[in-house]
Amino acid sequence: HHDFTRPFVTLSLLSEQPILFGADIAIAGDGEFSAPFKLPLPRGSVLVLDGNGADVAKHCVPSVDADRISITFRKIGQEAESRGCFAYEGSLGLRPAPPTDAVHSTHGGAAGGGRG
Repeated sequence: HHDFTRPFVTLSLLSEQPILFGADIAIAGDGEFSAPFKLPLPRGSVLVLDGNGADVAKHCVPSVDADRISITFRKIGQEAESRGCFAYEGSLGLRPAPPTDAVHSTHGGAAGGGRG
């Protein structure tokens, strides 16, 4: 989707699973696809899609054989916003936290002390 700015980033967790790429991706069965390029995404990997990988090639994730969590980070573009699409932060009334110059500790100050 070109409604999102580039790059976008996907974090893969729990198990290694493939992502498929190609100009054309064929359906090969229930949850199965055929594509010219298959890339394994190892557990804990980060995939950054930009350029032709994001704009030209199609991509999909076939059905998986193990537990998988995939988190994709995308930002909606200004053109999409002008067409009425909006980011969740506006729709939920949420705003990013203001930047801070210092990191504050939430742990007790006693040496060797924990949380009670």
